[in-house]
Order: sequence, then C-alpha cells, then structure tokens
Amino acid sequence: MLRRSMMILVAGFLIACVDYGIEGDDPDEGPVVGRACEVGDDCGEEFECYLNAPGGYCLLSRDCMEDAECPSSAVCAPRMLSARPGTCLRVCEDAGDCRAGYFCSTVKLYPGSEDGPISSAPVCWVPCIPGTDQLCNDDPMISSLHGECNDDGTCSCEKDWDLNPETGRCR
Repeated sequence: MLRRSMMILVAGFLIACVDYGIEGDDPDEGPVVGRACEVGDDCGEEFECYLNAPGGYCLLSRDCMEDAECPSSAVCAPRMLSARPGTCLRVCEDAGDCRAGYFCSTVKLYPGSEDGPISSAPVCWVPCIPGTDQLCNDDPMISSLHGECNDDGTCSCEKDWDLNPETGRCR
C-alpha cells in the first residue's frame, strides 16, 4: 500500500512539474511562440522577444532545422533572405488565428521564388523585415519597388499601388 501511494505521489509530482515554457504552451496564456512581448522576460525561459514585429513576437531562443525542434504550436520556417537556419513560428489556418499586423501564409527563404526552403504550414508572420523593401512587392518578378518596409515589419505602398489584404504586400 505504501509503495502504491508513493508511486501515485511521484506521478503527480512529475505531472505538476511539466515545463510549459519549453514546450511553448502555457495553460493560462496559450502558446508562447507568437505571443506579444516587450522584453525577453515576457516570453519565459528559452524564448526571446523579437521587437522588429508589431507588438513584439516571442521566438524560441535557438534556431531550428526541422519542425520537430519546435513546440507543438509552431513549425520551423526559414528566415527570409537570411543565411541563418530557421526559426519556430506559430502555425495558423487563417488570418483570424494571428494577432493584428500579422498574416497567415507560408514563409519562404526567397519570397516569390518557386524554389528554396518554405515553411511546412502557414504561420503568423509579418510581410517584410525592416531594410528589405523588395519584400513589399506582391509580385517578385517586378524589380521596381512598390513600397517600403516599415520598422514594425509592415509595408507602406507607393502612390498607385494598393496593399493586398491577404499578404500585406503592395500590388
């Protein structure tokens, strides 16, 4: 009887010690990846706050090469126009799953390219990265710049160009 009680106590202790920060899901706040943040402490252990996105974006503090390295609510997506490995981004089915200022779509290493790495599922992310104005073109085959990438990862379109509500890029 004592042995059974000890086993139940140990099992209960192990269940209570689940580290939701590492898995990326907090039972009170939902998934950590993609959560709004102002500083790294807002995201928890093993996460960092990426401030070049609207309202901040909690990211796993290590790079990834495949989906299995990410929390269950995220997939490994390439970093646009970067030689660095990928990063875990929150998965989505449609824009309603994302916070304001984010779009639900696949992320490509070279946006608009038919080749190259691409996220295995749509993710909540920004249409551009500050300093990469060419990402604001909805059609990558057009070399002229139709917009400018703002500091918050959103695109502002030039005169005579409209913002595509589905991609956040200029068309």
